[in-house]
Amino acid sequence: MAFRAGLLPALVAAALWLLAAPAGAGAAPRPRVDSLVVLHTNDIHSHLFPFDRADGARVGGAAARAALIERERRRAPDLLLLDAGDLVQGAPVYSLFRGRPETHVQTELRYDAAALGNHDLDDGPRAWLTRQRSADYPTLSANVFAAAESAWAATLTPASGDARAIAARWIGGAKVAPGASLRYLATPYVRRTWHGVRVIVFGLTTGSLDRIVRPGPNGGVAVADPVAVARRLVPSLRANADVLIALTHIGVDEDRRLADLVPGIDLIVGGHSHTRLFRPIRAGQGAGPWSGGTTIVQAGSWGEYVGRAVIALADGRPNAISDRLL
Repeated sequence: MAFRAGLLPALVAAALWLLAAPAGAGAAPRPRVDSLVVLHTNDIHSHLFPFDRADGARVGGAAARAALIERERRRAPDLLLLDAGDLVQGAPVYSLFRGRPETHVQTELRYDAAALGNHDLDDGPRAWLTRQRSADYPTLSANVFAAAESAWAATLTPASGDARAIAARWIGGAKVAPGASLRYLATPYVRRTWHGVRVIVFGLTTGSLDRIVRPGPNGGVAVADPVAVARRLVPSLRANADVLIALTHIGVDEDRRLADLVPGIDLIVGGHSHTRLFRPIRAGQGAGPWSGGTTIVQAGSWGEYVGRAVIALADGRPNAISDRLL
C-alpha cells in the first residue's frame, strides 16, 4: 500500500469523527468518583492504521483507539490518559513524516502525559524537541539529560543537585564528569489535582539509552540509571502526593526492580518490553496507609490494546488497584 501526504488529514478526520460520535444506549455506568481511572498505552511505534495479528484478526489503528478512549471518557470524563513511550518508529508513516502524524493524533486524543522512549531520539534531540513543540501534552523523563552548553538545550530546565549527583553516561558510553552542568531533556514529573486528590506522575527512560541510540545525532545527551534516580526522587514526590504513578519506558523486568528497590510508588505504567500484562503484577513494599505494594501494568505494543487501571481510593489514598486490557 502506498502512503501519501493526503493520508494524514484523512486519518485525523476519521479519528475526530469517532470522537464526536454519540454515546450508545448500552453505555456502561460511570464509576464512582472515589475511583481514579487511568487509561494507558505504550510502544505504538507509528502504527496508526489497523494491522493483522498472527491469528488473522485485524486489530489496532488510531481510529479504533480514539473510539475506545471516547467510550471510556463517557464513563469517566476526568480519567488520566498516559502513554509509556516509543510512540514513533516501526511503520512507513514514520519514514515519510518523521513522527508528525503520531504526535498530532496523541494531541487530538488528549493524552495527559507520555514517557520519553528510546526511539524518540532516533533523529536526535533537536528533531524531537521540534516535534514536541506541536504536542499538547508533556513528555516525561527524570533520568535523561542534556549538556547545558548545547545550543539546542538553552530553554531546558536545569537538573536538580540530586540528579547531577548520580553517575550518568553520554550516548556512546563515556562517563559524565562529576559536577557537569546538565539540564533535563524532558519534564521530570507533573502534578495533577483530581477531586482534591494530589496525583504526581514521573517519568523514567531505559538506562541502556547510551548503547541503543545512535551517537551521531545524540551528542550532548546523557542517561542515568532509572532506579538510582527514582530512589532519590520518590521520597520528596511521595511526601507531596496522595497517588504516585511512575510512567516508565524501561521494560517489565526493570519495573519489577524499581518496585522492589523504591518503596512508595503506587502504580507503574510501563513500556519498552512490549509485554501484554493481562493481569497486573504486584511487587514491592506498601506505601502510606496501605500494604498493597506497587502495581505494574503494561499494554503490549502497536496499539493492539488499551489498558484500563482503576485506583480505588479511601480517604484520598489508594486502597486497591485493578487493571485489564481492552
